[in-house]
Amino acid sequence: MLALLVDMLSEAGMKGLYNLVSRTWKPLQEVAWASIGNILTAIEIRQAYSNNILTPWKNWQPETPKKASTMRKADRGGFIFNPRPEVYEDVHDLAEVLNQKDVAVRAGNHCAQPQHQDLDLAGTVRASPYLYNTEEDVEKLLEAVREAQNIF
Repeated sequence: MLALLVDMLSEAGMKGLYNLVSRTWKPLQEVAWASIGNILTAIEIRQAYSNNILTPWKNWQPETPKKASTMRKADRGGFIFNPRPEVYEDVHDLAEVLNQKDVAVRAGNHCAQPQHQDLDLAGTVRASPYLYNTEEDVEKLLEAVREAQNIF
């Protein structure tokens, strides 16, 4: 790692290295070993965060193995929408309407085809709030669903 740091210093100088640290919000040690793609991703994430765009904060890091207890804590629930066949043609219709309202959801079987078959469902729409979502985000989701109900 020291060799990489020396290479960076000789190329960009200390001022350039500190510039990268401030633009990526990464510690100097991480900037020293990070690839250019890793640095660019960190800069993009910081810019998105600064512009109030929701993004996974540490998506540049590989996911580490987790214990079952950690997985249970991470299972934070979510909202599932089961469309009525006489009202909605397809769960993707609702997902598209929500998308047009800047609400991100997932539509389909969510890797649970047997469960959907057992419940006689063609699919569901899922919203998964997390720590970075605000109350305003949840209100925006609920308002978008109410508006979608008026459309269909």
